Amino acid sequence: MEILPVLALFLVRLVAGYAVLLACFAPQVTKGSWVRVSLFLIAALALVAVAAKAPLVPCLVTVAAAVLVERGRTFEVKPLSTVLYLLPGALWALYSMEMNLGAAHGPPWIYPLIGLLAGLTIGGTLAAMLLGHGYLTARGLSFTPFRRMAMLLLIVLGLRTLGVLPVILDGGHAMGDWIFLSARGAFGLLLPLVFGWMAYQCIKIESNQSATGIYYPMVVLVGAGELIAAYLRIEEGLPA
Repeated sequence: MEILPVLALFLVRLVAGYAVLLACFAPQVTKGSWVRVSLFLIAALALVAVAAKAPLVPCLVTVAAAVLVERGRTFEVKPLSTVLYLLPGALWALYSMEMNLGAAHGPPWIYPLIGLLAGLTIGGTLAAMLLGHGYLTARGLSFTPFRRMAMLLLIVLGLRTLGVLPVILDGGHAMGDWIFLSARGAFGLLLPLVFGWMAYQCIKIESNQSATGIYYPMVVLVGAGELIAAYLRIEEGLPA
């Protein structure tokens, strides 16, 4: 197994999912450093993806857009009008990579959708953890964006679980694939769903420290699960 293609797919999915989340929530988070940190993080992850042999041009377009958006924020340009510029490059990179890998199971168009849902899963978990940190320093920031993000993350995790369930229940897998799929389902989806619900309950009572602490292990678990999913996608063509 080559590690770089797995890492490249994982990072491209992460960047695309995080970019979508940022476009949705940046206009709502008007204080603190969350948007700025997210922009730098997206740019850094896109560059690492290029090093791992992800599609060069769309990743560089994403990096350039992140830099331009940050400069726009510096000059007080409305975030909604600029954060949307992240999406073309990020979604282009995701689509290119998923389609170049081919379709071993099901129609080709389903793979970019699964890749985006995977990106929203890991990107949403990471974004929620970083936003929780933002509430520690941004005084007077409404908890509404944090609560909405936590609920959206639960929905995305639920959809991701439903999408993977038919793959797990398929009886034609080799023993090695069964082991990966079992670990991916139990520790990468079901356990994060429990943690995500706990974090949401904490956010409802505005206990952001507790919620942020819960999102830490969620990032690890969801990240490990999506790395396994990227491996199964590349090695076996499974939409896991």
